[in-house]
Amino acid sequence: NLDQFSNIFMIVLSIFSLSIIIYYFRMTPFIPLLSFSDSSDNTLVTQMREDSLKNLDIPNAFKYLIAWCRDFVLPILVSSTLIFFKKMKLLSRLFFVSVSLLGIFFVASTTEKAPVAILIAISILTFSIVSNNGFSYKFIFYGFLVALFPLSIYALGTLHLNLTFDEFIFTTFNNFYNRLLYVPSRVAMIHFEVFPQQVNFLNGSSISGLNNIIGVEFFNLPNYL
Repeated sequence: NLDQFSNIFMIVLSIFSLSIIIYYFRMTPFIPLLSFSDSSDNTLVTQMREDSLKNLDIPNAFKYLIAWCRDFVLPILVSSTLIFFKKMKLLSRLFFVSVSLLGIFFVASTTEKAPVAILIAISILTFSIVSNNGFSYKFIFYGFLVALFPLSIYALGTLHLNLTFDEFIFTTFNNFYNRLLYVPSRVAMIHFEVFPQQVNFLNGSSISGLNNIIGVEFFNLPNYL
């Protein structure tokens, strides 16, 4: 029946997620979320984020599995836990909630903002649908919750500047505004400046793994830009 299938489905997702999370925490040299200090500026935070996953000395296949687990599997698992929570027995609730909380920490551990925002947004939407509350003014508050994590990261990256409180608030929100609205446009503009005037179209060589299939050398586009 449906309940039995859902339990098996969630157990498989949990085992997969736990395996990937344990592997990642064993292989990464540090966890950026736990490595903040008063001297941690945004440049250092960015470099830590790159070193903790993209520059990790592991096979590319495992990097894809880690990213897939973070961006796809864990949001499904957390949402499924919310959907079937009332039908679960106590031990099942403890198990799936524990896995979900560990997953949320794993998603946040690299300090990347988008995966956390996606996970929170999907969880909030799922909870609203399950509770039959529909859409209401509460979604304004939920939107603030989605923005809270990236705001906290920018705030932590501003602490080393020894600013006054007003300057600290302005700098934090200005960094958030730039990342949300200015940086994506800037990145798109740089792409149009680079291709094809400086670099010919890559035809898939910038996609790690695909370049091996089509037999071309890997081109690290983010580092080049």
